[in-house]
Amino acid sequence: MKRLPRHVSIALLTSLVLVVGVGVGGWYLARPPENEGRLINRVRTIDRNYVEVELYHPKGFPVRNAAMFLRIGEELSFFGGYYRGDTRFVTFRWAPEQFERIQPGDPVLFYYQGDTVGTTFGPIDKGRLDKGPILPLTRL
Repeated sequence: MKRLPRHVSIALLTSLVLVVGVGVGGWYLARPPENEGRLINRVRTIDRNYVEVELYHPKGFPVRNAAMFLRIGEELSFFGGYYRGDTRFVTFRWAPEQFERIQPGDPVLFYYQGDTVGTTFGPIDKGRLDKGPILPLTRL
């Protein structure tokens, strides 16, 4: 097997951040958190049965024929979807006991089923629970 030139290897290593997360599908690589306007818009309690985490991406989340996942630290949510049909917002639900296991500052990683590269949204701020959205839902 041929080795990559040293400058290419270094560039690849420095341009990727390894997010530790062994679970569904194994290890996941995430792009560096350049942000590009992405943010965790809201964290709220719904009927005391769920905690909902809402993400915002200014370019929108592509509509794909694949399930969406959100990993926060070691916890994974499969219960995600577009918020009121606006593809710039996605929401994920967590059982309260599952959300309790998430530590403040844990990294937030969004990805689709089958992806090996996810999108980072920075660290979770559990202090924002039920504080309202950063951005209101606006028309496209």
